[in-house]
Amino acid sequence: MQTMLALDRDVLQVAFARTVAGMLHDGPGTALERFAVTGDLDAEAILDELDRVEVPFEEEAWVDALARFVLFTSGERS
Repeated sequence: MQTMLALDRDVLQVAFARTVAGMLHDGPGTALERFAVTGDLDAEAILDELDRVEVPFEEEAWVDALARFVLFTSGERS
């Protein structure tokens, strides 16, 4: 826990976003999988994949949070 508290807020946000992407991706070669593994953020491809993700209602907030992260990180604040 101390390690997490010592990390910069931006570092934590990226780690969280990559963790969520890792939970949601449909397999190797997807933009979500690439972001989860390497941190390479292809905003357009990730948002396209998130539009097609099917999760239980309880997990929709994770999809929304990742989409917001991608939008704000890529500068597409809409």
